[in-house]
Amino acid sequence: MLTSSTGLGALFLMGVIISIPYATRWARKRFGPRAVDYLTAIGMHQWCGYTLLALAVIHMYASMGGGMAMRVNALGLNAATLGLLLLLAQVALGMTRPPNEDTGALLIWRRVHFVVMLGIVAVVIIHVWLNGMLIYRFL
Repeated sequence: MLTSSTGLGALFLMGVIISIPYATRWARKRFGPRAVDYLTAIGMHQWCGYTLLALAVIHMYASMGGGMAMRVNALGLNAATLGLLLLLAQVALGMTRPPNEDTGALLIWRRVHFVVMLGIVAVVIIHVWLNGMLIYRFL
């Protein structure tokens, strides 16, 4: 039960984390720069990222401690491992964001942050498809 709830919670939180910067940008363009405080929104984005990392680690311990690793697809397990490593890299990358004044470095940082996010999404989809209990029930 802990494995399923942390996995679903992490999946939901990942969607929230991805949407925060885009929703902030949309609201600021549509309603003006004072519509949403940028620093508050990015602070939420960061803290949700830390929470996602914690949920992923709890999900991993619950899965491994319960002996589920022997009953699941090995490729899905490898995808989950890669996803955890990418998530660690993403959190570390998020902590090294350059200042707004350095536009060249900020543009490169944003692109790398985006590509790592795409990698996380891809391996999570693979992991859920190969090892998700809800998927097993429907197939």
